[in-house]
Amino acid sequence: MSDVPFVLVNFKQLTGKAATEVAVAFNELSLSIGRKYTIAVAVQPCDVGEVASNTDLPVFVHDIYSETPLYMLFNSGFFQSDRIGGILINHPQKRLGVKDMHRNFQCAKLKSISTIFAALDVAEAGRLNATYSPDYIAIENERLIGKELSIRNECPEVVDTAVRDIPNRILFGAGIRSAEDIQFVINNGASGVLLSSSVLAHHNPPVALRNMLDV
Repeated sequence: MSDVPFVLVNFKQLTGKAATEVAVAFNELSLSIGRKYTIAVAVQPCDVGEVASNTDLPVFVHDIYSETPLYMLFNSGFFQSDRIGGILINHPQKRLGVKDMHRNFQCAKLKSISTIFAALDVAEAGRLNATYSPDYIAIENERLIGKELSIRNECPEVVDTAVRDIPNRILFGAGIRSAEDIQFVINNGASGVLLSSSVLAHHNPPVALRNMLDV
């Protein structure tokens, strides 16, 4: 993995043509800013092939074992591209039980693609890291999810604690509302951020992302 700050935009329920169009625009932004950030996207399984074939971005898929015949999807050719970044597992909109987390993780390892586990707090992040040692741990603080609150104002200590106590690359999600928030977590040791509504709810997501990255 690169040491360049990692920015993963979770498309959640944005699918189809709209998802591809936004991903293409993010790809153009990525090309224009060089190696200042690595921009990646997390999309629904139905969009993996289209987004991967139309961009040079690392493409992650939402955890899929419990909804899709995973082995069929993994062997369909979607995951053969070296642009497929991996799987985003256990994000707050789709929390998984232990069995489904394990199945997702094992299939990712089988295909040699990366894993990002999401957690609601530092304690859960530590447990997931100890169990799976994924490529990244993403912390989406439960107090901040769905709220227009800044992690640097509301709970900056979470960043210090996570970076100090978890021996892995840490991403922060909820509470990342501005360019200042991104710089705060990166300057305090985070490897990057997980974004969604702060970018996708904007009428022009590529402009919103550019502003968030201050580039």
